[in-house]
Amino acid sequence: MSLVRYKDPPHGSHRCQNLETIHNYLQNYEGKERYAALCTLRDGFMERLENTQMAIARFYSLATRDVSFRTFATGDTEAWEPMRTAAVSTRERIMTARNSILKLWPEAAAEGLVTDGASLQTLASMRKVAKSFPYEEGKQRLVSVMFRRLSQPGVGIRQTTDPTKKDWDRILDQQRYPTHTPNNRMLFSIGLVWNHHGLLERKAALGMGSVSAEPATKPPSKPEFVLGEAFQSQNGLKRRLEAKKQLSTPVAISLLKEMRNHIADQKATFCFSHLHKMGGKLGLQMKMLTSESLKSRLEDVYRARGWIYKLKAGQKTYRWFRRSNRPTRLADTLGVYRIRPITLPTFTFNPQAILRSLNLDWVISQFQEDGNVLINCIFTYLFDDKRLWDLLSEEFDMYDWHLRKIGGRQNLGWLRNALYTQVQQIVRSDPLYYILYACLRPDNNWRLISYPYYMKSTRVDDSTCFRHLDLNIPQLLQEGRGASQIQGSLTLTDEKEDNCTEMLTGAHRWLPIWWDRIKQRKLDSDGLLHSVHSSMWTPEDKRDFGDWKSLPCKRGTVRISMPHNPHGSTGPAAGFRQTILPWFVGIMDENETLEVQESGTRSQLAAAHRDMTAPPSSPSGHPNKYGSIPFRFPAAVELFNVSPIADALVGRRLWDSPAVIAERNILLGPDHTARNQLIQEIRTTALNQARSNLQVVQQMERQAFGKKSYWSCRDAGRQWVSDDDEDPDSETEAAYIAAEEAAAAADVAEERSADI
Repeated sequence: MSLVRYKDPPHGSHRCQNLETIHNYLQNYEGKERYAALCTLRDGFMERLENTQMAIARFYSLATRDVSFRTFATGDTEAWEPMRTAAVSTRERIMTARNSILKLWPEAAAEGLVTDGASLQTLASMRKVAKSFPYEEGKQRLVSVMFRRLSQPGVGIRQTTDPTKKDWDRILDQQRYPTHTPNNRMLFSIGLVWNHHGLLERKAALGMGSVSAEPATKPPSKPEFVLGEAFQSQNGLKRRLEAKKQLSTPVAISLLKEMRNHIADQKATFCFSHLHKMGGKLGLQMKMLTSESLKSRLEDVYRARGWIYKLKAGQKTYRWFRRSNRPTRLADTLGVYRIRPITLPTFTFNPQAILRSLNLDWVISQFQEDGNVLINCIFTYLFDDKRLWDLLSEEFDMYDWHLRKIGGRQNLGWLRNALYTQVQQIVRSDPLYYILYACLRPDNNWRLISYPYYMKSTRVDDSTCFRHLDLNIPQLLQEGRGASQIQGSLTLTDEKEDNCTEMLTGAHRWLPIWWDRIKQRKLDSDGLLHSVHSSMWTPEDKRDFGDWKSLPCKRGTVRISMPHNPHGSTGPAAGFRQTILPWFVGIMDENETLEVQESGTRSQLAAAHRDMTAPPSSPSGHPNKYGSIPFRFPAAVELFNVSPIADALVGRRLWDSPAVIAERNILLGPDHTARNQLIQEIRTTALNQARSNLQVVQQMERQAFGKKSYWSCRDAGRQWVSDDDEDPDSETEAAYIAAEEAAAAADVAEERSADI
């Protein structure tokens, strides 16, 4: 493998195999020419680097969609992390390049010039053109260079009607590539037409009919293909026919012409096998052809060799060719279906009208003012049945029984092993909570998925004090990364001023000003989250933006806040406190990418919900290292099939599922009565299923842990096991000590026998 490929105009293109080759190459130049050679090598290295980065991004995207990746990669996230980071970085650079072009040429988006599949190199060349010319002039020059390329087919010349990097580069080289706009006759001669944007495309894209007749000229006498023994005298031609290498259409036509000439000159014959291989080189469909029909088909292709594109696009002849060797047709995507479905309009909804019908019209105005809102009427139904709530909350005690410290470190008031309690799953499937998120998100994205996060459960004197912001502030301000990822929690106990969440409200209005101050104080950083310590929040900041506010909540209160708001908790804990963090995050239109790409993908979160394991990283993008559950808790039971939209919120169904869309249309639609009825049905189903699941939870926990089970110990009146025990498996410890003592005794006996 060469280090880099460079172009030396007097001598053509060369490859540097190693640094010694580069050194020898530079010895040929001095002064400015030597520096120019260095620049050439630099550009070669950078092009190779960008090609590698693009390949990594595309491979990672392919890998994450693979079934085996979704099945086995959860336990191998560390090995994939460098590639994921590189892929995310490349995608972000591509988005930055695209946005910079669209600022100069906003029309390019509507006319499809800036595509999602464009490489970094192509976008960089396009940006140079956008800086040099207005849009219409740039488009005219693009058409000129593309026509020049498409009208000169040959080996190594791409025949795509999409603009290439070289097309954009040639626009700037007006001396070698002056602008000449082709007319209709020139376009038709090579099978091109204008599309409705004033760009070039193949005739096939406009639904061309059958192939026109060949011009009325007397065809030359043609030799007939004759079946017989394999052609022996022309070994070179035979080898090329038998080679597995795929040929371009011009090369394959040249090979067909050579075959006919051999037949005409030498009266040679070709067996069916070689004719079959020739058809394969031309991209013909071969399965249904007999020997006679194959000979006839090859003759038809040869007669139309000057306009073979007509055969590939014609209504009566496109089926002659394999799908990979002809223009894509709309019918190709239908498979066995007869009728193409209608493209539905983009779904929209009216957040103000929906919340007004729910008597929550005040929520939007307060949320826009403070970037935070407390709503105390959403989950009161959880506590209506006291007996059921006692059973549900006792599941928290079970998880607390099984929680232990790791490395002597405190759990800081977090119940880190509780990700899939019945209450957490009920909240994640709640339709009214989903409606609130969809209506309050700045982008009104209704494709959401709950990030499986553990719950908070504090005891007196737990070290709970912290203040931070869950997103990268520079990227939030510059690129809007995560700006719509609103955050929320549900409080399960009554809180007080000295034992609750703290927040700096309204930060969406003043965060850029405050961050400029942080940079002036040289306290800025570029991490995935930011701690807000005392030196970062000065008396000047308090005067201009306000001070930290305590936000105590009553049981059943929902808090929803914008991601811009720094927040934290009072501490140490002044009493018992429990909260749940459902963490609804947005999914992009293609049903896979999350709004903060470092936090994983929809498939990864869906797999975590399905397997009831930890997701690969936190919502901010940090890897889940400290306190992550290593495997599914044996007594965790799924809240299954509550409703289609509840399934979508945990990744069991896609958001384009018809059943999910039907419920979405009700929940976010104009029919208030239907919405209330569906909310009640989903909630009733969830509570009934949770009630029956709790029996399974108790049974499985007893079975999995025997005499150390929470429920067994509770029934027997045994006290809590100390959470300071580093290794609760005393039997293993005893066996290890016994083995070591036996080995030591054997060593002593051996030494004594040696002394004797």
